[in-house]
Amino acid sequence: MSSTTIREKISLRQIILYQRASTEPQADNSYLDQLETIKSIYPEFSIPQSTIVEISEVMSGLADAEIRMVTGLGKALEQLELHPDAILLVSNANRLARRADVFELIQLTGLGHRIYDATTGLCLNDVIKLGSHIAIEKQIKAQLAKVAKAIARLMRDGGSMGYDGIAHHSAEGSEKKKRLAQERKAQVFSVISQLTIQARGKTPTHKEICSELSYHGVHTGQRRPFTPNRLAHLKKSDCEGWDYAFDSYHRPRRNIRASVTAAQTNHVKRRNHKRHLRLFLSVMTHRPTLLVRANPRAYCRQTSLHHRPRKTYSMTGCHDGCRGPPDTSCTACALQRQS
Repeated sequence: MSSTTIREKISLRQIILYQRASTEPQADNSYLDQLETIKSIYPEFSIPQSTIVEISEVMSGLADAEIRMVTGLGKALEQLELHPDAILLVSNANRLARRADVFELIQLTGLGHRIYDATTGLCLNDVIKLGSHIAIEKQIKAQLAKVAKAIARLMRDGGSMGYDGIAHHSAEGSEKKKRLAQERKAQVFSVISQLTIQARGKTPTHKEICSELSYHGVHTGQRRPFTPNRLAHLKKSDCEGWDYAFDSYHRPRRNIRASVTAAQTNHVKRRNHKRHLRLFLSVMTHRPTLLVRANPRAYCRQTSLHHRPRKTYSMTGCHDGCRGPPDTSCTACALQRQS
């Protein structure tokens, strides 16, 4: 059913296109089918000439509202708030969600009158008024019940599902989960460091951290937004990394102060060493010249390399090389003694 509002917004290029696929293998074919559905009713529609922005995501329609509000659907609603004259267009209402509470939550935001279903031409408020959102949820529940019965019947008849390599894929999935958890933790600590530096060392609150994480699109492993309780669990799991991130403002300044203090200490030590060296040189019997005093280190090296000559004079006045007390074996000493 054609809608004049949708045609008008197409001509004014005020369309925000939202497309959703449940799984990766379905994505390409599903996006193409949704686009063809819109073009079959509105032939003048084209993505380059009619849309402000195109948002596509792979997300199950059964995901709860908390997850949907921080992924592609939440981004589409943000674009609606940024462009007051635009409308959000989907090929069918079940592309928005397959849960009634998601429809009702979107209506509570006050944007229901600006979200249109291309197939029926109705806005989301009209869809809820007619009860179509409940019919969508009942339909998907009936389909899931049929699938569950078919699986139970297959297992009862001796059939099997899956394949032998599931253990290998489980191990790979576990390793990938650990790697993603480390990357996510690093992103959280990076955001905390930036907030601490911007606040000049003032500790940001958990609420401020959660708001900044949502702005940067950092979510939990279950694709849920961070809350103060979830941040508390993260802090408990890695206290050292948490404290290190909060110390990002004071740490470099503390290192600078330590470097300055070490430099001052070394300067004082060198100055005291020079002072003691000058005092040592001033009490020596051999007075150094002014030139040597100007360079005491060179004088020390010089005096240490050239030793003083040994004594050659005699204690008894003997001139025959005898330096000790008078010796009868020494001729000079004997002559001096006789005289």
